[in-house]
Amino acid sequence: MNLFGKKKAAPAPKLSDSIALLRDAQTTLEKREKHLEKQVVAARDAAKEKLKAKDKRGAIHLLKRSKLLETQINQIYGKKANIDIQIMALESAASNKEIFDVMRAGKDALKVATASTDVDKVADVMEDIAESIQMNDEVNEQMAQPIGPQVDEDELNAELEEMENELMDQQLLAAPDVPVTATKAKEPVVAAASQPAVAAASAAAAAPQRQVVMAGGDAAPAAAAPAASANKKLSAKEQSELKELEALMGM
Repeated sequence: MNLFGKKKAAPAPKLSDSIALLRDAQTTLEKREKHLEKQVVAARDAAKEKLKAKDKRGAIHLLKRSKLLETQINQIYGKKANIDIQIMALESAASNKEIFDVMRAGKDALKVATASTDVDKVADVMEDIAESIQMNDEVNEQMAQPIGPQVDEDELNAELEEMENELMDQQLLAAPDVPVTATKAKEPVVAAASQPAVAAASAAAAAPQRQVVMAGGDAAPAAAAPAASANKKLSAKEQSELKELEALMGM
């Protein structure tokens, strides 16, 4: 009993408890539905028996009973549908509540994490980081600069090209002489071989002078015949030697 005359408000039921109660009610309705379906079948069978026994009033009474039972079954269908709708609504509400609680907890954690963080401070920190990186790059660039006297690369390339030319000249001077060809080595042999032909030609030219001159200025026939045959033999030998000489020159 409350001394102040007011009753305390009952605590709100939990969603999970409400869903469980609705499922229990749905199970009870399903059992009731099966029981009524059995009674409908029994009433119809009894009505058939009454009709066979010519008891029309009894058959009509049983048919009315089956109709009433079917009405209750239809009502159970409606109740089960309503319970299904309620269960789905409660499950959706429970899921929404759970998601809402998680999102609210995440919001609180984010608020605590960003409480000590100022936008201006973040901008200053990012600017300091960029300046530090730029300064580090400049230091690296300065440290990478060459020290000591600088050498002109164009001058080095010109000197290198001059050295390459000197090496090529030395290689050409150190190369062995080209050997004499076989044609030049055989020229003295050809000249020696042609000397008999020259001597034979000289003898042939001197032979007519030794002919006997007869009275009236005509040469003797007997002496002219051997000279003509000698000229023919010398010409054939000379031609063979000339062919040999041409063959050697062609090599």
